[in-house]
Amino acid sequence: RNDLNHFPAHTRLTTMVEVHRANSNSADEPDGDGNIGDSDSEISAFEIENDSDIEDEEDCIEDPDGPILNNDSLLQIKCNDPDITSIVVYDLDHRIGRKDAGHYIGDNTHLNQLFIKGGTMPWESPLAALSMLARFCDGLARNSSIEDLNISDCELSIGKASNTPEIKKLSAYIVYRTSQFCFQNIKLRSIELNYCDLGDQGARVISSALKKKDNKSFLQQICLSTNEISDIVAKELIESLKGYENLEILNLASNSVSTQGCAALGDLFSSGAVKLNDISLTNNRIGDDGISAFITGLANSTPSNEIRLDLRSNRGITNVGW
Repeated sequence: RNDLNHFPAHTRLTTMVEVHRANSNSADEPDGDGNIGDSDSEISAFEIENDSDIEDEEDCIEDPDGPILNNDSLLQIKCNDPDITSIVVYDLDHRIGRKDAGHYIGDNTHLNQLFIKGGTMPWESPLAALSMLARFCDGLARNSSIEDLNISDCELSIGKASNTPEIKKLSAYIVYRTSQFCFQNIKLRSIELNYCDLGDQGARVISSALKKKDNKSFLQQICLSTNEISDIVAKELIESLKGYENLEILNLASNSVSTQGCAALGDLFSSGAVKLNDISLTNNRIGDDGISAFITGLANSTPSNEIRLDLRSNRGITNVGW
């Protein structure tokens, strides 16, 4: 709390803290705005959720809304129908036409949103699943109209020891083609790869594409929750975000972010203009040193917006860190 005295007066840091129910009776009650303590204070530092049973928020993960990919909607995409701007992929298989879905999406100029829900697909085998998804991503990499890409529940672990060489090769290819899409798509506003088990190798491919991207003015949201990303690779990923002045949401929940990732996040704020105002680091490996590293960087910055920082389920943070 002493470090908060170094924040610029116009900065507000809101943290989501998981507090054991045993302490809930002694905590101050938040006011209508979620603030605790003196309402006249220049900086409202902490918003505390006094309920240990509160469900973790996956801020970027929502049920996709839009027409589902089937033969009818695929025909609309093939014909570049301007009435279809969003598509949800629950199923890819070898039926006539569906195998060319990626090709048609690559040529389409009206699609704005694409959701791929891998966990719901009735695949014959992991190899068949990845083969179809690889073909699909060949087309995706050519598309220049999609602004929001959401891929979830797809097993894309390149380095997983139990995977066969064929599965590793296909996983690497899918991640590579997805990174190409991120690199070349000027209009890309949101990239979400959740529950995909990217691992460090996959995350580094995405990080490299983001770092090399020329036009960084459109991207507003990056969600990479539950991907087995280590602290050092989280650091590299966050460092690749320098220059994305309109980025507002970063979700790295349920990975292994620790001190290096937190320090990189603090450096991101201190490096210059940044609009990040919603950061989820729930269920990582953050301790007191990580909090200190982040606070140091934030104290050296001049953000003008409220910052929401979700740190729940980081058991390494003690009362010192809070």
